[in-house]
Amino acid sequence: STIPTITADVTITNEGSVAYEYPYEYCVVSQQSNQCGGGDDIDYGSGSKLIAAGESWNPSLTLNVNDAGTYWFKVSVTYGAQTAGASKSFEAVSATVGSGGTGGGGGGDSDITARVIVPMYKFDISAEVLENYKIIKPGENIVIEYIMYNLGTEEIKDAIFSYSIKDADENIVISETEEKVAILTELKIVREITLPEDLREGTYYVNAKLQYSDKIIGAIDSFIVLKKDKIAEEEPEVLNIKIDKSYLIMGGIGLGILILFIFILIIIIRKKRKNRKINDLESKLKHLDELKERNKINKSVYHSEREKLLQSIRNVFKGNAKYIIALLIGIFAYMILINSSHITGYSIEGMILDNIELTGSVLILVIALSLLIFVYRQKIKEFIEKILGYPDNHVRGLIKKKVYVSHGDYIGKIEDVMLGDNKIYGLKIKLDKKKFAGKRILVRWKHVKSCGEIVMIDSNVVKAMGDSDEK
Repeated sequence: STIPTITADVTITNEGSVAYEYPYEYCVVSQQSNQCGGGDDIDYGSGSKLIAAGESWNPSLTLNVNDAGTYWFKVSVTYGAQTAGASKSFEAVSATVGSGGTGGGGGGDSDITARVIVPMYKFDISAEVLENYKIIKPGENIVIEYIMYNLGTEEIKDAIFSYSIKDADENIVISETEEKVAILTELKIVREITLPEDLREGTYYVNAKLQYSDKIIGAIDSFIVLKKDKIAEEEPEVLNIKIDKSYLIMGGIGLGILILFIFILIIIIRKKRKNRKINDLESKLKHLDELKERNKINKSVYHSEREKLLQSIRNVFKGNAKYIIALLIGIFAYMILINSSHITGYSIEGMILDNIELTGSVLILVIALSLLIFVYRQKIKEFIEKILGYPDNHVRGLIKKKVYVSHGDYIGKIEDVMLGDNKIYGLKIKLDKKKFAGKRILVRWKHVKSCGEIVMIDSNVVKAMGDSDEK
């Protein structure tokens, strides 16, 4: 055992019935409790060797030690999940002058024999209640997964696999069932078992056993039985998020805000679309007038086409109700879909329908929100009017309406409404810049022929206009 080179004679024996390639590692450590590969080795080595059944292998393993002292030479051999090893302490000494150099020691003081016994039969078993069945009601089915492992070198044939279910007091709920199995490397068995209808609440245990030759090993797992109402109280989960009143209140408020936002957005989009369509129809009216002035079309065709275009303008301002109805139908259908969703297991348990208290909270929230909107409906209406404009039946709703003469020509927009004696006296109209250079006129209300989405006035008013900016 002379430094710096330490050599140990090692014997590894395969006492199994088949050849096997053994991974092994060896090291020199300064403390007997240290294991090879722990990061505190003085020196370390590893390798692997195929050894025939019943044979032994005798290598000489060499490591380096730089300082004199007491050390341990360790060898560890692995087979599957097993590890066998041996160790030998030795005293490392410095070389003596005149001894012929620093040779490798390794006499009797450093002989190490490591023997590995390979088992022919080794096995294990596991039992697991699947996640969705950890909490279950009486009378329902429970699904259990059993896995059997063969860790030996030979196939296991005619092993006896059995399972049963017991309560916390070791009373048998489901009698033991036995069957014969063969295991090459791994065998998985899934069993679905119906629980008794009269099963009491509590914790129950699945017991599994695997017997082969004279060896028996077992595995166990547990599950909880609760009544239906208790499961609704203790396990109300939707997508693994526990339902409580705060979630429902926040969800209801969010849904109300979303509906209001969608409603306002639809109104704004519809208003913009109406403006685009009106502009397009107005350009067609102008083109029709030009064709008439150039005598490209006769009067009957002109009046017929003009009436169609005017009717199209009126139609643009219709049909709002169908979009609102479609929105309400969509929301109603969505609520029906949500309330009728029954997903098996206990991640989603009937959602709102199975919990009367939660359903009541949602209904109360909806009713309160509806009453709030009803009470403040006038203020809400005024707020929307400020954003989107006044309705047609409002005096201020006349402002910015487009004005046409009775024969279909566009002349401008209403700029203001003049009142007198609690009635409309006249309309202040800003004329179209292209035709009238931005003049303004005051038209008495008696000259208004019709008033709706557009305003029609007597054509004689335009003919009687003077050269002043306002009249």
